[in-house]
Amino acid sequence: MPHLALLQDALWEERRLVLHYEHGGRPPARRWLLDPWGLVSKNGVWYLVAAAGGDPRMFRVSRVRGAETTPEPSRCPADLDLAAVWARLQADVERLWGPLLAVRFAVRAEHAEVVVRVCAPQVVGEVREEPCTTAGWRGFSADFRAAGAARGVLLGFGADVRVLEPPELVADVLATARSVLASYGAGPS
Repeated sequence: MPHLALLQDALWEERRLVLHYEHGGRPPARRWLLDPWGLVSKNGVWYLVAAAGGDPRMFRVSRVRGAETTPEPSRCPADLDLAAVWARLQADVERLWGPLLAVRFAVRAEHAEVVVRVCAPQVVGEVREEPCTTAGWRGFSADFRAAGAARGVLLGFGADVRVLEPPELVADVLATARSVLASYGAGPS
């Protein structure tokens, strides 16, 4: 995260920021003029909490494509409760996307980097690596925005990905795979 230090400096120096940010990690980057309020780390993922036109927002630091401080002082409410603002922003994201789905899955080692990269836009936070006992496979967990997003992304990798949890997603993936086979006249086996 090449811009984290600059964001920290803007907070300490109480300076406004011009941020170039890719929403959802997808180009093009949008330009924001922000009053930085704080940095928050959740599960090892850094977020900038800042005001745009007075409205609080959160920005995932790994999606910042450029940043610069301005000579203008930042505007921060004297009674700011960063923890309360953070909780409200998280609740807004959950209302927008619905409850997150915690998913554990295994990936053939040679495809792991591609799978993680393709999953990233459908995940809140980061795709986390975890132990895997199957030789030649790597284990991961992630909080997907919705069951359909997890099914679509993971099933798209065919036999190179195995969904391990939650059981309802495993059943959904199996039912979808059987339906695809049946549509080709191959019937479930």
